[in-house]
Amino acid sequence: MKILYNRLIEFVLLLTLMILLFSVKSYSQKNTEKFRDFKADGFYHSINLSANLKMGNEEFYKYQGDYRIDLYQPNFITYLVGNIEYKEGNRSLITNKGFAHWRLILNKDKFAEPEIFSQIEYNDFISLKERFVGGGGLRINPFNKSASDSIHKITVEFGIGFMYEYEEVADTAKPLTKYIRSTNFLSLRYTFQDNVNIFSVTYFQPYLGNISDFRLLHESRFSVSINKFLAFFVSGIYRFDNEPPTGLKKYDFELQNGITINF
Repeated sequence: MKILYNRLIEFVLLLTLMILLFSVKSYSQKNTEKFRDFKADGFYHSINLSANLKMGNEEFYKYQGDYRIDLYQPNFITYLVGNIEYKEGNRSLITNKGFAHWRLILNKDKFAEPEIFSQIEYNDFISLKERFVGGGGLRINPFNKSASDSIHKITVEFGIGFMYEYEEVADTAKPLTKYIRSTNFLSLRYTFQDNVNIFSVTYFQPYLGNISDFRLLHESRFSVSINKFLAFFVSGIYRFDNEPPTGLKKYDFELQNGITINF
């Protein structure tokens, strides 16, 4: 009970921090990486925070946080986003994962936008000790209807590119890989009255040396902005790895809901 009491104190402190963050006033609007908007030039920040505590027959605590910073300029966009998630229940570790991602997009708001990116990631739950990727490609905007006098905004984008992937996993059969993968995506965004946003994106990443070794990621998200500082969201994430580490399933599905703080 002492351990659970300490977790309860941590939970209350984190909720207090979240309340304090709500009171911060600055000059920004909502956004996360997967939900690219078309904004005025300048810096933008976004924070997602969540904390869960359960006591009784099942006991666990979970912390999750995301931070993102964007810089919009006349000819380019760059951003850095990070995520950490930790969950422990009944004195055993359930989730321990995190990542950081940086991206630079040139020719902002043009039909074709070159981009480069890098990312580092770990995830104990899927035996991923470390993954580093770096690469680039071309983002195409074939459809972008966002008239200033309309309450509806629709954007369709797709991208093609290549990336180098260095990966260490807890698997004796293949503990280390260094691959060149093709990275491709298709995204659809629909915004209604500037405060309701529906977003869907699918990534497909095959290994060029073995086309059957591919990964698929799909995420759909629905968010509602309460004001310029606060939004609520619900998202579903489906991951598929056709050649996962030994003993793991090929797919994972996750349903999330939470809040976004913008400043």
